[in-house]
Amino acid sequence: GATQSPAWRTASTPSRSKSLRARSMAGRESCVSLIAPRSMLIGRPALPRRYLYVTLPAAGLASQSTLLEGVNLKGFKTLDDVDVKGKTVLVRVDINASLDENGMPQESERIRSAAETIGELSEKGAKTVVLAHQGRAGDPDFTSLENHARMLHKILGREVRFIDDIFGPAARSAISELEDGNILLLENVRFLAEETLKRNAEEHSRSFLVRKLSPLFDIFVNDAFSAAHRSHASLVGFTPVLPKVVGRTMERELSSLSKAMESPEKPCVYVLGGLKPEDAFKVMAHGLKTGSMDIALTCGVVGRLVLLAKGVDTGPRDREFFEKKNFLAFLDQAKQLVSDFPEKVKAPVDLAAEKDGRRVEIDVKDLPTDLEIFDIGSKTAQEYKKIILSAKTVVMNGPAGVYEREPFAVGTRHILEAIAQSDAFSLMGGGHTITAMDKLGFSTDQFSYVSIAGGALISYLGGEKMPAVDAMRL
Repeated sequence: GATQSPAWRTASTPSRSKSLRARSMAGRESCVSLIAPRSMLIGRPALPRRYLYVTLPAAGLASQSTLLEGVNLKGFKTLDDVDVKGKTVLVRVDINASLDENGMPQESERIRSAAETIGELSEKGAKTVVLAHQGRAGDPDFTSLENHARMLHKILGREVRFIDDIFGPAARSAISELEDGNILLLENVRFLAEETLKRNAEEHSRSFLVRKLSPLFDIFVNDAFSAAHRSHASLVGFTPVLPKVVGRTMERELSSLSKAMESPEKPCVYVLGGLKPEDAFKVMAHGLKTGSMDIALTCGVVGRLVLLAKGVDTGPRDREFFEKKNFLAFLDQAKQLVSDFPEKVKAPVDLAAEKDGRRVEIDVKDLPTDLEIFDIGSKTAQEYKKIILSAKTVVMNGPAGVYEREPFAVGTRHILEAIAQSDAFSLMGGGHTITAMDKLGFSTDQFSYVSIAGGALISYLGGEKMPAVDAMRL
């Protein structure tokens, strides 16, 4: 038989937590033989399969529910539309996490949101089986989900089982033995080579993964909106063969994005900043051309590129920075947007730079400057604030400047304050935006919705195809 890994022995010692213990369904460790064909695994040695349990005090997640009120998600079924009691439910979530120096996943809002759906299914009496991924093949964070199981236990406060198998006899046996309310986390689905093949839903439905697992389930729940821009087997392959519903995370994301894009209250204002001009110009082009966006308030690198597009030379330091980062590659796109929508694309009227370690503000008419630019100026912040306060819908993606340094957090702080004070529906997105909110003392409840979707959010706002979303439509 196989022995426990050193990592699990450490996790189960009394010094770590008296509430953690490893056991099998019979009260002792359980090992079974290797079951998946080696050719189906990427970078995984042939290891014995084993169950891993952690028991924590029972606790619900009702207090963590943050569903939007009055939501009517057209074209999709949600958890409210199905009775899951006694059903075997396969739920695909995104619990992909940053790993610390010891390889332990770090808790995040994205993971807590996924846990809400898992917890609700369990509380309603479903036999819940969780599919998820971590990292990409070849990357340092491409690891097992064993430690993610512990993290889910901690968040959920209920027993969760882990098995280092995906669709072999061991996994299928574990699924068939589940009782109402049980939760089982399967191994990293990206260990399967076929998971990331470029195929559509029908093609993926013929994969080994789907053919082996689908007969065991009554319902497929997709809650992995942050991965929905990918057409992977576990995201789209079950939709042609199982009844399908969206989980709470996907429900919230789709509802909020629909409110901001498909039928936004006017005027609809976007604040586009940060260090990713490719994303900003993609979103700007789609929003302005479709009419969902009325005004684009540009700041950060995006704002300075728009100034360049308008013929304003910001200075040699800025140009050197843009050349180093290859940002000038987006200048033609900026020029086209400024030409097509001259009244709708707003650029800063002043900027903030550093001189002798302090903040100095420079009017656009006084540019170029030899100083390094780190923020929008106070005049721009005030002008943008007035526009935001007059809006009915506000979408923000990217900070206004280098908010990590207090002298240059002024622009970002003013914009966040304006959005928080506004009566508009506000959608906040992007990792740097959320980090800035936290650092500058803003809470998520000051805004209508804070997206945790990352790249999927940009794809959606940019009008790109969302295979996993399309696959969930009725």
